Amino acid sequence: MQQRLGLPVELLTPRNVEERWPYLSPDRLMGATWCPTDGFLIPDMIYTEGFRRAKELGVQVQQQTEVIGALLGADRIRALVTNKGTIEADWFVNTTNIWAARLSPRIGGMRLPVSPLKRYLYFLKPAQPVMDATAWQQLPMIIYGVGSHRGAHSRPEHDLLLLAWAHETEPETHFSDADQDRIDPPFRHDNGIDNYGYAILEQVEQFSPLLANSGGFIATTCGFYGTTPDANPLIGCDAHQQNLIHAVGFSGHGLMHAPITALLVEAILSGGIDHGHVRLPAPFEHATIGLDTFDPGRAFERSRREMVVL
Repeated sequence: MQQRLGLPVELLTPRNVEERWPYLSPDRLMGATWCPTDGFLIPDMIYTEGFRRAKELGVQVQQQTEVIGALLGADRIRALVTNKGTIEADWFVNTTNIWAARLSPRIGGMRLPVSPLKRYLYFLKPAQPVMDATAWQQLPMIIYGVGSHRGAHSRPEHDLLLLAWAHETEPETHFSDADQDRIDPPFRHDNGIDNYGYAILEQVEQFSPLLANSGGFIATTCGFYGTTPDANPLIGCDAHQQNLIHAVGFSGHGLMHAPITALLVEAILSGGIDHGHVRLPAPFEHATIGLDTFDPGRAFERSRREMVVL
């Protein structure tokens, strides 16, 4: 499908992998995929530039402003009530992600099945260079096996190696702001070797002993994924308030999906929807995307669940 859409994705044999990336052992591989146009996002840089450009275009950015309610009438939101006064508008877009399930009912909207799941990132610092700087910066994102109890992955982060792996956990529905940075003992990298970080390294070592043993952890960070029952986002109009649009539940990939999300939200706002579909921009102008897939009120038991969410 990716190739059909124009992405230069390659299917590689174990020998191909070893020839391109000799630090990856081919012994446990059946094959791999590789897309040379893939890249990495730097969230703080993108958000900072986004805020700068928004202000340049006349957007009023209000920080430290809590929405505590709404003024409603005729199935529409007339104004948001905040701790700094009311905000009137013709349309309201909810992009609060892990706070979405709390916010929507507070402003008269539908209940949203967005659950906050804690996820951790680990940062490994090589004790000494294991390859030249150019090769290090060109390290791809590597997923160390796909399947049950697999999914550990890594990518370069400046001179560090960033590692992660999704784990089974219960949603923290009643989280506080401080809980976003709370690192539980089993996940602390400085809590001996019997912790989640070293479990990730065990998986890495099976495919790349060089990377797994190149240094030690220097930091653990964490936050919440806003997840939905089928691991696909909610993008569309609210079931109760006609001028409320939701764009939430991206399972940690909100920034990655921001361009297509903005396109869909713009289409809803401007009436650019044709029989429930939105036409994609060039070079995909021959294709459309159906909003039903992301309908906030969809029947999740009948939707197709995303099987691998990193």
